[in-house]
Amino acid sequence: MTTGSTTSPDDAETELLPVQPAVSWARPVEPEPHSLFTPAPPRRATPRSDRPSPRRRKPSPSPQTSTLPPGAVAAGPDGSAPDPEYTIKASTGSLLFHSPASPYFRRTKAEIWFRSAADAQAAGFTEWAPKKRTES
Repeated sequence: MTTGSTTSPDDAETELLPVQPAVSWARPVEPEPHSLFTPAPPRRATPRSDRPSPRRRKPSPSPQTSTLPPGAVAAGPDGSAPDPEYTIKASTGSLLFHSPASPYFRRTKAEIWFRSAADAQAAGFTEWAPKKRTES
């Protein structure tokens, strides 16, 4: 064996190579709009006139006696009939009338009353009727 100085690979100076950034050949991935990881943009307030009202339509005020159609009488403050002979409830907002046979007769608050369906039709009101279903 020869004596002398031996160098181990660990003792040798190593040459450091410069680190080069990775080359990105693909476009960067953009986040999906409104994903779980990106906040949604603030909502634009819409004017109230553009949105439909979620509330039920209020009945129009009780008509004055001078503006009533012929054959009609104004309902009482609670929608009651002025006399038992008036049996047809009518709404001036929808121009619909309900006879006692209508399923909505009890829950409709009358604005005006008529003695007969013929009187209501002569005044320009339409009898409530179920919507006809169309076959799909």
